[in-house]
Amino acid sequence: MAEDTDTSSPRDDRVGLAQYLLLALIALSFSGVLYNLPERWAALSAIDFTTLIGDFGKIDGSHSFVGSGGYGARQGFMFAMAICPCVMFAMGVLELAEHYGVSLAAKIVLTPVMRLICGVSGAAGLAIIASLQVTDAGAALTRLAYDRGTITSRERTALVAWQYAAAAPLANYFVLISPFFHVYTVPIWVPLAVVLLCKCIGAHATRLSVELIERR
Repeated sequence: MAEDTDTSSPRDDRVGLAQYLLLALIALSFSGVLYNLPERWAALSAIDFTTLIGDFGKIDGSHSFVGSGGYGARQGFMFAMAICPCVMFAMGVLELAEHYGVSLAAKIVLTPVMRLICGVSGAAGLAIIASLQVTDAGAALTRLAYDRGTITSRERTALVAWQYAAAAPLANYFVLISPFFHVYTVPIWVPLAVVLLCKCIGAHATRLSVELIERR
């Protein structure tokens, strides 16, 4: 009897140009740098994550099919339904990337950056990239990386600390805070840079705390 094969695993351990290009494409899409570009470069916004997930239609002038004025379990259910397409799309893209070995490219390229950001291996690079836009996708990829043994328990704790503070910063900043950009007295990237810096400080503080506790 032929042995069953796991078609969900990466094809092989080799990393080529295709993996690096896919990693760059995913990083650009999830980073938000392609969102709402000037008209001259507007075509590039087609691969931006926010553009790809789209938006719901409106019913009687409300923001979306969720409506307004709801509360309780029903409103919570509608909110969960509203974010399902976003999470499903993100997980689908990242699972496809995982299958084609992008995580291997991320481990090679992003390890120095990840060590600086939160002190973990670049093997969790896709989790960091995903968490910039979708908290649930970042959490799922963090769990997957830990279950596969690519990150340690200590690294998982630091990674969770980075994701938990100011979760999904790009999505929340450019979607929820953008109406207030016109009153900013500093460039719009400055507050975002402060948020990301504080996330890094929190992750390193958590990592150091765990190390001190384990040494006792």
